[in-house]
Amino acid sequence: MSELRLRLFGAPEVALDGVPLTFDTRKAVALLAYLAVTGRPHRRETLAALLWPESDQSRARAALRRTLSVAGAVGPALLLDRGAVALHQTPVWTDVAEFERLADSTEAADLIAAVALARDPFLQGFSLRDSPEFDAWQEATADLLTNRLTGALSKLTGLDTAAGHLTDALVTARRWVAHDPLSEAAHREVMRLLTWTGERPAALRQFRACVGVLDRELGVAPLPDTEALYDAIRANRLDPPATTPAPVGPEAAAGPEVVATSSAEASGSVQLVGREHQLDRLMTLWRKADPGGRTVAVVGGPGHGRTALAAELARAVRVAGGAVVSIRGHVGESSLAFAGVTDLVRSLIAVDPAVAAPLAIVGEPVETPGALIRLYEAVAAAASAALVGAVPGLLVIDDAHSLDPTSADLVAYLVRRPPAGVLVVATWRSDARAPVAGPDLPETVVVRPLGPAEVGSLLAQLGPAGLDDHQAYQRTGGIPRLVVEYALASAQGGASPSAQLRDLVSARLDDAPAATRQLLGTAAVLGSVADPELLRQTSGREEAEVVEAVEDAVSRGLLVEDFSRGGYDVPYDSLRDLVLERTSLARRRLLHGRAADVLTRRHAADRRSTPAALVAAHLAAAGRDAESGPWSWTAAMDSMALYAHREALDHLRSALGLGFDPARVHRATGDVLLRLGRYREATVAYEQAAAAIDPSDTIDLAVVEHKLAEVHDRMGDWPVAQAHLESAAELLHLEGSSQMRAQVGADLALVLHRQGQLEAGLIARQSLELAEGSGDDSALAQAHNVLGVVAAGEGDHLSAAQHFEVGRTHAAGLADVGAAVALLNNLARLYASEDRIDEALAAAQEALALGTQHGDLHRVAALHDHVADLLHEAGREQEAMAHLKSAAAAFAQVDDARLRPEVWKLVTW
Repeated sequence: MSELRLRLFGAPEVALDGVPLTFDTRKAVALLAYLAVTGRPHRRETLAALLWPESDQSRARAALRRTLSVAGAVGPALLLDRGAVALHQTPVWTDVAEFERLADSTEAADLIAAVALARDPFLQGFSLRDSPEFDAWQEATADLLTNRLTGALSKLTGLDTAAGHLTDALVTARRWVAHDPLSEAAHREVMRLLTWTGERPAALRQFRACVGVLDRELGVAPLPDTEALYDAIRANRLDPPATTPAPVGPEAAAGPEVVATSSAEASGSVQLVGREHQLDRLMTLWRKADPGGRTVAVVGGPGHGRTALAAELARAVRVAGGAVVSIRGHVGESSLAFAGVTDLVRSLIAVDPAVAAPLAIVGEPVETPGALIRLYEAVAAAASAALVGAVPGLLVIDDAHSLDPTSADLVAYLVRRPPAGVLVVATWRSDARAPVAGPDLPETVVVRPLGPAEVGSLLAQLGPAGLDDHQAYQRTGGIPRLVVEYALASAQGGASPSAQLRDLVSARLDDAPAATRQLLGTAAVLGSVADPELLRQTSGREEAEVVEAVEDAVSRGLLVEDFSRGGYDVPYDSLRDLVLERTSLARRRLLHGRAADVLTRRHAADRRSTPAALVAAHLAAAGRDAESGPWSWTAAMDSMALYAHREALDHLRSALGLGFDPARVHRATGDVLLRLGRYREATVAYEQAAAAIDPSDTIDLAVVEHKLAEVHDRMGDWPVAQAHLESAAELLHLEGSSQMRAQVGADLALVLHRQGQLEAGLIARQSLELAEGSGDDSALAQAHNVLGVVAAGEGDHLSAAQHFEVGRTHAAGLADVGAAVALLNNLARLYASEDRIDEALAAAQEALALGTQHGDLHRVAALHDHVADLLHEAGREQEAMAHLKSAAAAFAQVDDARLRPEVWKLVTW
């Protein structure tokens, strides 16, 4: 088979059997580079979205087919099938793969060859102007390769130094600094080698260069090791080079190992004290979780030991042979739609990979509350499947008060319907808003401060010996977190008689090395569990320094390891707050900016694993408002796709405050509020959108007028709705499409019909003509629906039934089931008027099922009311009463329902 060679360091080059290949599109080169570096097949949809993100799916797929045709010049190495594309790895040589192989070696010759291959940056000078996703992947790949290169340079410097080749070592070390100017280890090697080769003044200047770059890029001073080396060189006290190699740089230490403990179990290093009664109660509830499920809340103040109690329960369940999954809510993720759900899904799959398939829907767009409920049901079923064995399972949701609203809804769902054979334990702070309240509140276990004797028992475990139990109780109030900090500070000689939590923690931070404190600042800024690579890239420190700092912070209890997410987090909020206070504003902004840049690249590679909301938050905190606005808008659109409307509203407000297009933001805000039944607020949002639209943009103005009409129609303000629809029709008269004019006309006819105006029929027929001219199924379904309503109102039941049936034909293929719901509802009312109760009930129940899926709160209320009436007519009083209660509950959630009984007038639509 022919050999395909790709050189991707520097300007990309492609050759087949030694003959250079050229392509008439950069996308072909980008495609080959992406396939070669990732080394695996990719779905055509993925490649199309990567390379043509601004095109719709059909156009992107067509463009991909053309590009694959061009790239086909590489011959059989390009593997194609209907679903995926790949490069055959055997006959394909890339300098990237060869570099990675050589860089892993410990032989000097291999390392020299690796460094030579990577002389220029990855894809230097190459970019795709219309594909920011590809450019972000390119940047992320370049960053990873640079990290590998610095590791190779570090090893080669050490080998040359040990061999006595100091001049060669100096050349290599200087290149190391050039590629990683933030690496203090690299600067130290250059300082040593300059001194050993007789260039002591240059070595001192190198230290100043290190100080300058660290201050500019990270806002920190050099580490003590670097300052000590500088002092030794100034005093002519530098030891001569060692004759055996010493490990240096990123490759010298193994990556941080993630211990198999969850954040909810991180505090389990000491025996639980003073919680025996609560633990016994939790164990009793756990034993009763089989065969059904059970739920319990663990509630207490800050530092009272909710997490420790849940962790001890988890340990006991594991000892008894039960499966356990623990997740934790994070303040930094409270605006990220489905963050908690995603965390839970990841944890369940880790316990039992077989549950993965049904959970594939998590993170995909959710268009209706019905789909959302199905998602919750899938998670609950997966929890039962993953956690139930010979004994019941345990699901711990720690710090549930910090969950994002959509994930909090899942907690409420699990509390109401616990998975079979599983005890669900949710913990939250008593001074925070509970994710579950009212009749859904489960049995509650309260954790309170410890008594004096219990404080003494805890101190006996923690040490040091000789602490006064009574004095410790007086100073800490029996709050377990303060007792732990008091003991730790006392062991370090830092507990004064007036010591409070802040002072105790400050003493521990002061005792930590500078590198540990800097890493803690990074972790606190990131705001949630961070994987080691994110910590490294954001902090700007090299891998070896990060590994050492992470291990030190974990040993001091300043970081905790989270197995389920493969990363590290600050263990409690008061510590995070203190670390942030001790970090200057300039450094916090710098770290937020670095985090945003890293996460932007990750978002390009995987939108689901790195939410746009996270990028937006870091950009805003970095003061980069112009960049943050579009990301907030993207986060809002993502949240709306997930039916996370409360999060969407927050992101829309952020986007507006950051200067994003006000007209688009206000209109989207109105759409969210309309779905939520918050009509007064929706009206304000749409009016604000209209005010922000350029008066010459008649199409957008007509859309907003149409939206305003819908709000007023729902509230029973039909004359106002009519006025808005007439304005929309006037704006569309010259420029609007037939489809838009048909839809506005149909709604106008319906509003006129509601008011008993005779011209309703004429306008409805005109709308049908426009809809037929457009050929749009949505417009046709709507026009036939309104004509059916008008005909029924005139007593022409035959024509009405015909229009409803034709409308249903057009509605059948629509993704939005709203039109089908309206037609079924109206058809049911037609049957009821003819005393065909059984047929009417069947149609109304089908409408209700679809309407629940569609998720329009107001219309679902009207459908329940209709079904209740029909069941009453059929003599099924008990069922009728259940639907009537559902109708009343749903109507009560509609804005102004008590003050505006007109909302009950929504009978046909």
